[in-house]
Amino acid sequence: ARKKNPASGGGGGASTGGHKAGRGQRDVVVDVKARQNVKTKGKRKGMCHNAEFLAELRIADANRSLRLSRKAVEPQNAPASRRNDGGNELDDEDDEDMAMREEEEERVLPPPSFITEHVADVMAEQKRAARLTKAIASERERARTCLSLVLVRNAATAEELAKELGGVPYISSKTDYAQVDDIVRRFRSGVAPTLVTTFEHQRHAGVDLSAINVLALYDFPRSFARFEKLCAGAHEARAARLEEKWQARSKRGALGKKDVQPGGVACALRVFSLLCPGDAAAAAPLKAYLSHLDQPISENLASLANVAGQIGV
Repeated sequence: ARKKNPASGGGGGASTGGHKAGRGQRDVVVDVKARQNVKTKGKRKGMCHNAEFLAELRIADANRSLRLSRKAVEPQNAPASRRNDGGNELDDEDDEDMAMREEEEERVLPPPSFITEHVADVMAEQKRAARLTKAIASERERARTCLSLVLVRNAATAEELAKELGGVPYISSKTDYAQVDDIVRRFRSGVAPTLVTTFEHQRHAGVDLSAINVLALYDFPRSFARFEKLCAGAHEARAARLEEKWQARSKRGALGKKDVQPGGVACALRVFSLLCPGDAAAAAPLKAYLSHLDQPISENLASLANVAGQIGV
């Protein structure tokens, strides 16, 4: 009677089922297709009578469902704030370090817009040295360290102008090659803040244009394209250096009240162009150049440009 199938409705099957119910046991139907690797003993593969096995199976299913729900909420591609470059989760100390780095990045203020101010004037040749001396002295009052580079056309003018400026060093074809490095080093360090050199030797001597505050063109270049190239190169070098210093000071929190506010305008370089009546051919292009940059135009320069246009220079 125990081996008889209960589904046939026999009396022995009913009494067997009642006997099991009396012992407090229940038959639980388990879907074998939904449970992998579940095998039961006997011919009835769809039935399982082991209560302990069923409890463990329910716990395993619950844990599996919990893991799936966590993966759905937090996928493997978690935000960068919780994972490093290797994909490993970050602990609390890593989060604190990352927060400090983000705070430091937020303290870095954007630098101002660095510009070059141009001052161009026309005067007699014998008055240019006095005008240049006054301009350099004015710039030294503005900046604690002011390096002024004065460019001339030939060696004779460089030697004569160096004497008129108080015996400042100069570099030309007459300068001993062994002394050039020492002159440039003293100029960069600020020991000799004013240097007179020719256009050609300025390039060959390796004078760093990013360090200068004043670029004085005692003699205007014969080619206006060379003037534009010289000003553009000096401005780019100087602005890049000032921007690097700004970023470093901003990270350290060393920006003072006298610093230019972020997004403002700061002067990176001042260019003094000292023309004489013999430079009439450069007056009109220089006037247009300054007008394009919204720089002031002196009356003498405007008059020379008009005269040059009338006579067809």
